[in-house]
Amino acid sequence: MAPVWLLASAGAALGAYVLSGVLWSLMVVDLGGPRLPALSGVRIVFVANLGRYVPGKVMQLAGMAWLAAREGVMPRVALGAAVIGHGTALLAASTLGLLVLVDAAQPWQAIGWVGLSLSALLVALTSFPSPAAHLQRLWIRLAAKSVPESGEAPPVVVRGFGVRWISAYLVNWLLFALSFWLFCLGIGQSADLFVVGPAYAAAYVAGYVALFAPAGVGIREAALVGFLLPVMPQHTALGVALAFRLWMTMLEVVPATFFAVMTPKAPDHAHD
Repeated sequence: MAPVWLLASAGAALGAYVLSGVLWSLMVVDLGGPRLPALSGVRIVFVANLGRYVPGKVMQLAGMAWLAAREGVMPRVALGAAVIGHGTALLAASTLGLLVLVDAAQPWQAIGWVGLSLSALLVALTSFPSPAAHLQRLWIRLAAKSVPESGEAPPVVVRGFGVRWISAYLVNWLLFALSFWLFCLGIGQSADLFVVGPAYAAAYVAGYVALFAPAGVGIREAALVGFLLPVMPQHTALGVALAFRLWMTMLEVVPATFFAVMTPKAPDHAHD
């Protein structure tokens, strides 16, 4: 056990969460909303992340939209930033995770290259307003169909939106990948960053698409074990996967609970 590496892992993970909040705040502005204080964006992302522990993933998106609306963000922008930002982050994680397959044996290598090609195509399409608008409406229907409609047209994305935001969220996910690698070092498991980092990203995506599993519990760990088998024994991979789940849950829930308790109450207009 190496506490220094574990502290570094915690720092990288918390830094990734903070960056997620900052990026989401900037996306609100990009979609025509007000400029929120950085701390507000961080608080909204942390608190909304608690919704991941409810099956279906909808509560996380609804929570972000609701909390943003309380900060004065228009409903269409609040929902748009929540859904589009989430989708962009998921695309970034998928792109990083596909690197696991690129170095694998066939047919996984071919699947990896096809996946990366599709990711590049999505980034290109979302960088032009017209196709981006169609993809935006489709994604909102798929990802937020249970979120109450605002009755407004969705926000319009500008040229270059996809390239700019996928690059930003790739940096965000590189921090999460770095956190996992540092955690492995911290518990005495030497591993290649360029193997275990993409493995964690791929496992996260696998857990996310399993809508029935709160926060991807079980599915993410099983996938991570599979992706780690080329670099460590099965029992070791299982121990690492379970330990990192507990580690990340602590780093996510403790700050989120603090922010939830400290969240200002909505103004009471009952006596206005």
